[in-house]
Amino acid sequence: MKITDFKILKNEWVSPDCFELSLEPWEDLDVRPGQFLELSVPGKTLRRPVSVCGRDGRILRLCVRAAGEGTVILSGLKNGVINAIGPLGNGFSLPGKDPCCTSGAAGCGHGSGMYKEGSAAESRLLIVGGGIGCAPLLLLAEEAVKAGLEVTAVFGFRDREHALFEREMKALALRSIYCFDSEGDDAVSVVRREGLTDLPFRACGPLPMMEGLASAMSSDGEFSVETRMGCGFGACMGCSIRTVSGMKRVCKDGPVFRKGEIVWQSLR
Repeated sequence: MKITDFKILKNEWVSPDCFELSLEPWEDLDVRPGQFLELSVPGKTLRRPVSVCGRDGRILRLCVRAAGEGTVILSGLKNGVINAIGPLGNGFSLPGKDPCCTSGAAGCGHGSGMYKEGSAAESRLLIVGGGIGCAPLLLLAEEAVKAGLEVTAVFGFRDREHALFEREMKALALRSIYCFDSEGDDAVSVVRREGLTDLPFRACGPLPMMEGLASAMSSDGEFSVETRMGCGFGACMGCSIRTVSGMKRVCKDGPVFRKGEIVWQSLR
């Protein structure tokens, strides 16, 4: 974890309620898919957690949904410098790499960029996202393709106008399926209909989608949880959620948790 200044290179709207920031850090950062930054907001005490959705060399891309006063302020920052803490969180693993313990067990190495080899390497990966939850999955998709995995991505949005990352997904060597609530379709239904429920998966999105996917999938997988955060590095305990092994901090012990860890009813 570092406190770093970033130069704002670009800030533009990519959908009716989402904008994308391109930030150049003063120093190179090792960011893994699923990790996030805690961005400072002018005039606000609390920082805002934002997942990294892509990178080009040292330049990081962040997609942000303007959902409140703080993120609206961020949408107006067109140049200058922004301060951030990060990268934070444990991030996703790839099939064939066992994260051992996403809750931070001593010696497992998860969260430090080191993964233990899995007992049986997998060659396929299903990625399922909903809304702004697709942001951390874009970087994951890029890394999975680079690793030689056969990737299928299912992204769901409220309607076509709010769809994200279509250009980026078309440029990758993977199969991508977009679905829209306005057309009576959703990500979990697509996964069932396409017969994808036995694939290793990684997911991030709204609670109903995540809970439905947890029930639908017969395979192992990982979920990135979205919740309100305070400090972003585990001190305030404000983002704690209930898991089968007790209360866990989303910012420190997550945001990525293995299938079967999260007590979904406690998040409703």
